[in-house]
Amino acid sequence: MAGAGPDYSGLVKAAMSLRMQAPEAWDDMVTEMQRYAAQVAGQMVGAPIDLLQRAQGMALATHELAAVFRDAAKLAEQMGQRHGRR
Repeated sequence: MAGAGPDYSGLVKAAMSLRMQAPEAWDDMVTEMQRYAAQVAGQMVGAPIDLLQRAQGMALATHELAAVFRDAAKLAEQMGQRHGRR
């Protein structure tokens, strides 16, 4: 999430909405997303050389999404501060 990357503000807003509507289900989803990201990273390690770049891309994307979901509250707060809201 460091550096210039895709705009995940819409994803953060949607995540916060879901988190507010169903906090326990949200926590379960975040936990499972992190578990899935770890599995994808593990599969990357054992990927055949001809599929390694694809596996790396999948691992990076999955890790990024898991991080956005995990950090959604903090990211939403930062987004509000950038736009002069508290």
